[in-house]
Amino acid sequence: MIFAHGVDATGQESLLAFVELGLTHMLTGWDHLLFIAGVVLLAWHPRRAAGLLSLFALGHSTTLITATLAGWRLDAGLVDIVIADSVAFVGVAGLLGRPARFRWFGAAVLAFGLVHGLGLATRFQALPIPAGGSIPRLLAFNVGVELGQVLALYLLYVLGELAVRASSWPRAERAIFAGLTAVGLATGIGLALP
Repeated sequence: MIFAHGVDATGQESLLAFVELGLTHMLTGWDHLLFIAGVVLLAWHPRRAAGLLSLFALGHSTTLITATLAGWRLDAGLVDIVIADSVAFVGVAGLLGRPARFRWFGAAVLAFGLVHGLGLATRFQALPIPAGGSIPRLLAFNVGVELGQVLALYLLYVLGELAVRASSWPRAERAIFAGLTAVGLATGIGLALP
């Protein structure tokens, strides 16, 4: 397993197993979870958060499927650096304050979704897939990833509600964005060092 994008499907041959693999990847992938948490927190409103995360899912699914079918194999380490930077980006955006207009932020979420999908496609191609079964398993895996994202979104809202009730929210929100920035930058720098 290489950072949060490692996937392991040894002995996994059924479509349901690939749905489960995608679901597990999303729910245990700290980089995805932190990025989603930052987007949800910055969006603040459920409808806006759902729209932004739909853009992320569109980007993620597009490059996961396209890159896998095309056989693109990218340097996983470089992709992981950009993914770590996506977490830092959301943190910095939050520290600067919610955008008055979310169009530019939506474009950035879509772009980072494309990168997250490239990272996953690189790992997916290394899985042992039965001959002639890559497309159905790829689609099953992607369904699992998106189900995991919906579940993560729900859990983040529940945790967010608890955090709002238990803290002085403006300070807690700022601390969360600072933490996202620090984790993203530290991970990106750590990955870039030899």
